[in-house]
Parts: sequence; C-alpha cells; structure tokens
Amino acid sequence: MCLCLVVKVVDRVASLHVTKKHVRRTRSIEFLTASSSIDRGVPTGETFEDYGVKKRVKRIKGVWKNNQGFILDLGCGYGAYTKVFAENAILAVGLDVERNFLKRAKEKNSGDNIEFILASGDFLPFTDEAFNSVFLIETLEHVLDDEKVLREVHRVLCYNGEVIITVPNKLFPFETHSIRLGLKVIEPPIPFFSWFPNRIRRKHERARVYAPNSLAKSLMKHFAIRQINYIPPLLEGPPFPKDGYWLTVIRNMVEKLFSKTPFKYLSMSILVVAQKKK
Repeated sequence: MCLCLVVKVVDRVASLHVTKKHVRRTRSIEFLTASSSIDRGVPTGETFEDYGVKKRVKRIKGVWKNNQGFILDLGCGYGAYTKVFAENAILAVGLDVERNFLKRAKEKNSGDNIEFILASGDFLPFTDEAFNSVFLIETLEHVLDDEKVLREVHRVLCYNGEVIITVPNKLFPFETHSIRLGLKVIEPPIPFFSWFPNRIRRKHERARVYAPNSLAKSLMKHFAIRQINYIPPLLEGPPFPKDGYWLTVIRNMVEKLFSKTPFKYLSMSILVVAQKKK
C-alpha cells in the first residue's frame, strides 16, 4: 500500500515526509540526547518470536480496545510491536530517532500497511487527531522531556483514542537499566537502586523509573486513566539464558506469583491504558 495514497484518501496524516525543519529538530534532539544522562536504550525485542515481546503483547492485547484504524508505535525500535499492532490496522506507523533501528525494522518487520518514520517524540510530524491508538512500549523512560512527549501524544490522538504505555516500575527491587558511577557504567540488574530517592537517582540514572501514582498524575493532565496493570519480571537478557527447561519453569512460577498475589505491585513494569479527554 502506498503511504502517500493512504494519506490523500483518508486525510488523517497530513504528511509523513520529513521536512527540513523536522530534520533540524531531529538532529538537535540527537545531539541533546547524546549529552544527556538519559540513555536512548535498546529495543526489547527484534521479532514477535522473542519471549519478552510475546509476553508484553499478551498483556497489551488483553486491555487494548481500539485495535483498528490508525496506530502509532512511538519508540518502535526494530518494529516487533509495530508489526503485531498492524494486524487489524488501516495503517501502523513505527517512529524512532535511531536510523539503525529503523533500518532493521524495515528489514525484519515491514508490511503493506506499515510505515517507519525517523522523528522525535516531542515533535511529531503529524496533524492533530491523526491516530486511534498510540503506544509507548518501554519508551517514555528514555525521552528527554516526558511531559512534552505526552502533550504531543495527546495532540495526535483522536478523541476517545487510547494511549497504552509501559514503563519501569519504581517498586521493582532491581534496576533494569545501566547506571553511571563517575566514568564507570554499571550494568543491570542492580539491586535496590530503583528504590533510591529521585534526587540521588538523577545523578546516576540512564533511564527513569515511575511510581504508579506519579505516572497517573502526569497522565491525568491530558488523559482519563482507564486501567493500571503490571507486567511481571520476564527474566530475559543477561544474566539469564535465552531458553531452557528450568528457565521456563521458573518464569511460569514468577508470572503466577506476580499476577495473582500482592507481589504484582513489585512487578517489573507498569502498564497503563488511558483515553484522550476533550
């Protein structure tokens, strides 16, 4: 499907071509990100076959209502989630600031109703109310100004459209991103650093963490909260192996523990579903 044709027919996205102004803004964001303590992070998976992608998608599909129409995957990485979200969509747009991520996304997860765009979340190159659903999957913690990104998401989302967000849970006892101590980078998992006060975290963190109440407070400025849920520890990435019998057994036990008991409040990530208010 030709994207330009879709734009003309439905008149929902004014233009997905990057303008000179947008290129300058994107480069500026890239420069600022490089000099910021906040790290851009890496994609959580390459295809739907990755364990973490499957588990997140399962949780998301359980709460996602507007699974048709026009969909924006903000911070799409390699496009693994974009491809899943595109199944029933008219058009799914994956957006990221990393050219290398988008190059691999086009190789691994392209489709007739999928388009990948180089742009920044705080300067979205779309008209108002262009999308029925917007996703930020483990993305918000990596942007420079999360409030500004949420305002842009509100702008491009249709009335009653859904925004679905997953972010690291401050109550999870292990830091899931690397931190800086002077010139040294400490790799995760890092016990209890997520529990540190924000004034200490900001000096060393490379990604934010969110408490459920503070995240809800930020979202309520622009959206009506429909649901707050959790994603249990996925036990993926170092130091865990990719697969194995005992790893599967342990993962199943952990999922049950964090899904059906009060331990869910200590889960790895928060999953929020919200709707745009007028």
